[in-house]
Amino acid sequence: MKNNWTTIIALTILASSCKTGDPKSDVSEQATVTSEDGLRYPEPDKELGEFYHDGELDVAKQIPLVIENQLRTRYASGQRMMRDAHPKAHGCLKAVFKVNPDIDSNLAQGVFSKGNQFAAIIRYSNSSGDPTQPDIKGDGRGMAVKLLNVPGKKILEEASESKTQDFIMINHPVFFASEPKDYLNALKNADSSSILGKLSALNSLGIKGSRIALTIQSKKIASPIQSPYFSEVPYQLGLGDKRQAARYRADPCPENGADPVPDNTDDKDYLRHSLINHFKTADACYTISAQLRQDNSMSVEDSRDEWNSPWVPVATLTMDRKAQNIAESPVTDDARNTACDTLSFSPWHSLPEHKPLGAMNRLRKIIYEHISKFRHQTNKEVRKEPAS
Repeated sequence: MKNNWTTIIALTILASSCKTGDPKSDVSEQATVTSEDGLRYPEPDKELGEFYHDGELDVAKQIPLVIENQLRTRYASGQRMMRDAHPKAHGCLKAVFKVNPDIDSNLAQGVFSKGNQFAAIIRYSNSSGDPTQPDIKGDGRGMAVKLLNVPGKKILEEASESKTQDFIMINHPVFFASEPKDYLNALKNADSSSILGKLSALNSLGIKGSRIALTIQSKKIASPIQSPYFSEVPYQLGLGDKRQAARYRADPCPENGADPVPDNTDDKDYLRHSLINHFKTADACYTISAQLRQDNSMSVEDSRDEWNSPWVPVATLTMDRKAQNIAESPVTDDARNTACDTLSFSPWHSLPEHKPLGAMNRLRKIIYEHISKFRHQTNKEVRKEPAS
């Protein structure tokens, strides 16, 4: 049960806040530096439906330290410190992101501008905080995409001159988390060995959130490239008066295959091996689609519900089999795995046209930066965005 709850809470690092409260905002808090990393907490965009939740600024100060302490305990024996969530990668793949030539002008913003094409890196992963968990165990699966050589100043202060744009997705369309305060309580109890602690974490999610969490945690897939992935949380699309809120998804192309999920297997790394086997003979690709928020019934702050607006294809993501070089084992002493693990993914590695929206995205700005710095410092590694 402990590992189950660690997995459930780990998924929040890739997703959004959910249970919405009263749209209250303490103006005096909006420009407050909320972490020792010197990052300013994002202000809500009221015109796009954002608002501060009760106690959100205080939660933003606490969560990075809670996660840091959990990592200190988890890796107390001095081994390489992995990510707190999604530490087990199935490989980092090379890809090409290309905007559809017939994209609607309403969607042709930022990296989706007509004619754009970028090299990219895709990292596939399990959500569980346990990097040794066998792939056959039900779990959320992540797909993090980093576009390279993207011009323009980025939002994140310390990476403003970087040339990357990240998109972070998971294989479920909606998320289960609640108010920032409830998320903090669930996070604190994620590693609890007591029944009371587990009940407290469960209570924080509520009935609806718990059902979604259990659905995500039970997911099994045959191969990372055969599953659809979703942003779950919204992002800004465009600037100024033309800005909108949008969600994204990635759907596998037919050539990616449709293998049955194994009933059981002794291969604890079969998802990695499925990628290796596929790229021996075939390429792979995804259709990237956007979904626009059309009215106030589509909440920016509550990601437990799917929006009912249409999905519109905007780009393709292709992977040439000849460009892939995946290690047979996920052990970190392989240079390919170390390079993959050293990469830092954040929704705030972003152009202003794709600003992350919603409470959990606001929290992620502080969480991702603090934990990334802490982990790289602990591992005595330089933290920098790839140039190409």
